[in-house]
Amino acid sequence: MSGKEIILIVDDEESIIEVASEVLDRQGYHILASAYGSEAIAMYEKTTPPIDLVILDVNLPDMSGEDVLDRLHDINPHVKVILSSGYNLSEKANALTEKGVRQFLQKPFRMMELIKKVRNALDEE
Repeated sequence: MSGKEIILIVDDEESIIEVASEVLDRQGYHILASAYGSEAIAMYEKTTPPIDLVILDVNLPDMSGEDVLDRLHDINPHVKVILSSGYNLSEKANALTEKGVRQFLQKPFRMMELIKKVRNALDEE
């Protein structure tokens, strides 16, 4: 259930970034992180080798998670994204799935749930 892929965590809550980074790092993943959508987009564009998965919060200080998702989708139509939120997003699920959202991670989440969703999202074609 572990991996060597590159994961970008985009969340404005420092504690979420710290805990998720630590847990996923222990699973063998290489972790990048940002609290800002614009910075995350730049990181996604410039990182080599390419980022394999983005864990994206819906609410960010500089732009909405959906706007970040749109920009990532423009860069790579096959971007793999786990959307993270404290809100219920069931009404938007279909539209977001078409933009690369593979999984939804409801906050607060348990670490085993994070690990499983990450692996599932990475393994989906």
